[in-house]
Amino acid sequence: MELLDMPPEIFQRVVKTYVRTNGVVEAWKIRKTCKTFRDYVEYEIFSTPKLNGYIKEKAGRNILRNNIAKFLYLRSNKLNGFIRDLVPNFIRDVMAIAEPWVRDDKAKAALRKVLCELYVKTDSNAFACIVQDIRHGRHQNHLQGFQVTKVINLVAAAAAAGSPDWLRDLANHDHQVLWLHSPTFGYPIVAAAYAGQFNVVKALAEQALTDQGLSTTTSATAKHTSFREAICTSIKVGHDEMATVLIQKYGEAFGPASETCMTEWLQCSVSTGNKVITRLLQRIPTHAGTYTFYTAFENSCRLRDPGLIRIFFEEGRLEVNGISSYSYPLTVASQMSHTSTVPVEVLLSLGANPDGPTYRGHFRRPLEVALQTGRDRVAILLLEAGANIHLISKSCWKPYMKQWSGMEEVTEALNRSLRESQKPRPLCGELFVCGNTGGDEQ
Repeated sequence: MELLDMPPEIFQRVVKTYVRTNGVVEAWKIRKTCKTFRDYVEYEIFSTPKLNGYIKEKAGRNILRNNIAKFLYLRSNKLNGFIRDLVPNFIRDVMAIAEPWVRDDKAKAALRKVLCELYVKTDSNAFACIVQDIRHGRHQNHLQGFQVTKVINLVAAAAAAGSPDWLRDLANHDHQVLWLHSPTFGYPIVAAAYAGQFNVVKALAEQALTDQGLSTTTSATAKHTSFREAICTSIKVGHDEMATVLIQKYGEAFGPASETCMTEWLQCSVSTGNKVITRLLQRIPTHAGTYTFYTAFENSCRLRDPGLIRIFFEEGRLEVNGISSYSYPLTVASQMSHTSTVPVEVLLSLGANPDGPTYRGHFRRPLEVALQTGRDRVAILLLEAGANIHLISKSCWKPYMKQWSGMEEVTEALNRSLRESQKPRPLCGELFVCGNTGGDEQ
């Protein structure tokens, strides 16, 4: 009989015995057999061993450090042996307070999981609080954050639970607490966004607008920061509708997006490949300069996503033949095309001049970049698109002639450019210009 053919209760005992006998590190190595097997193994690894079972070996400490939320989720339900109980008991106490507002068992389990994850994301010293007695030493100031009676902790928990009634009960007489940062769960609107509580997120965003100008105590900085982080979070969790609403409400509350906000939002949307939000961010008013969008464009080139790359030019934030103090788009694409020519292909299809701008300043031409960095396929693309080999010095491409001798496609493109492209013609006897480099003048 195979292990997985056993009744679940018998199989669970086998796994539990294996973890107890061989330890956390050895048990962790066998978890990749299959998903079902992994779930059983991870449950036993994080629910039963004593604290020393994790911290006695470096590998065990790393396993715990990278899975603190799973550990907390299981231990906040049942401690099982000697562990530092400060954080698990705190989570359990918050859940006890949440009971009148969250009654469904599935909702309770989901909230406990979210609270554990939020704690790990919020507290940079989460690992120390799990493995050390922080009542003594340099982390003892953290003790103040684990007071279950702190309203700011409960407000963030209520937002994560998606309970407007609980929020009203906590903040009805002091709206300021809706925008304060909980040391354990972060900003309430961010907690709600992370938990996917769309209705609460919308309600908090509307409340921010309602409170505008009415309160002299609420910190505008705290509101601004919480909005910025909530938008990042909604993008990361893939909730486009939530992100769109928050971006709209941000504009109503604070005006054009700051450079810091735009930088973070673009980084989130591009890194997650989110075309909807990336396109939206091109259209909203912002104080961010060209460099912010150039950086995001570079990141999109690294991802080699054609649709993502095109957005920056289709929406007019960057010009395909525009040169700035930072670089030239096709040159950037050439540099980023380590394993794929997609970025270069996209820009050429958008009308990029393969020779680069007419007046290139101190920047190298795209073909020169491709040759000097060994991007053979990029060089072929540029030559086939009409790049003029005469516009770069022989010292750049001559050394590659021998290397390309056996590469018929490259040598053919190179010879065609040498044969058909116009050589620079003299102008006033000193300066040189080529007639077919018609890029945009900047």
